[in-house]
Amino acid sequence: MKPPFGARGLLAAVALVTVLTAAGVLVVERLRPAAAPAARANARPPALPAGPDGAAEVVVGADGAQIFCPAGAAPTITVNDAAFEPALSDGRSFAAGKYRIRLRGLVINETTASIAVDTYVVRVGDTVWPAKVDGPATIKAGGADELTVDGTYDSTGPTQASVHVTMQWVWSATSLRPCGKRGLVEDD
Repeated sequence: MKPPFGARGLLAAVALVTVLTAAGVLVVERLRPAAAPAARANARPPALPAGPDGAAEVVVGADGAQIFCPAGAAPTITVNDAAFEPALSDGRSFAAGKYRIRLRGLVINETTASIAVDTYVVRVGDTVWPAKVDGPATIKAGGADELTVDGTYDSTGPTQASVHVTMQWVWSATSLRPCGKRGLVEDD
């Protein structure tokens, strides 16, 4: 039996089917969704402020080696509870007399390395107050520990009751000591 279109007709039909199949694949490929969504025009920045870029501060040690310094917020002390006996005048001022002051709070280390606390200093106003301070000697990375302050204060007259606790600290690992406070964010 002889094909109705002849050999040339059969070859033309096969070529036509091949071209149509290729065109169909091309159309399907063009309609397939992209793997990742395209960037939006006029995209807004995030609502939160930008933080540190995560790049570590690098210092050179005494031996010439690079030291990658810890990151995070500078260690701080927060006072969560304060008791004054007798009660403060108008709730915020010392009158002349002797006061017992007790403070409770936290020593907070939000850095990526542990710290060692050398000293705690308590001030009433601008004057160093020699109260008894019980606080941690070391605080692990990302950690916090309790702090208590207890003592008597002799007030000479009406003055605002302003009591502050600060600390002098260093990195626990002596190899990090050249870093100092480089790269740390001061928290308000």
